[in-house]
Amino acid sequence: VLWLARLDDAACAERVAGALVHDLTRPVRLDAGDITAHAAIGIAVAPFHGRDALSLWTRADAALGEARRLGGDTYLLAR
Repeated sequence: VLWLARLDDAACAERVAGALVHDLTRPVRLDAGDITAHAAIGIAVAPFHGRDALSLWTRADAALGEARRLGGDTYLLAR
């Protein structure tokens, strides 16, 4: 869970999520070989997707589930 405060808009949150997915999914070289992690992120932005923590969490979790169903390594904004 990552809570970001004082973002200008949902597009700003999407830029942050895109950068996180990009950085988290880059291969890491180890002595035994390269490893690659996978990342999926669900985004909810107040007040558009809710005004309280539970509402935001629920909407972000639903978006996360959809991002995972799409194969991961992506982010989705709550509907």
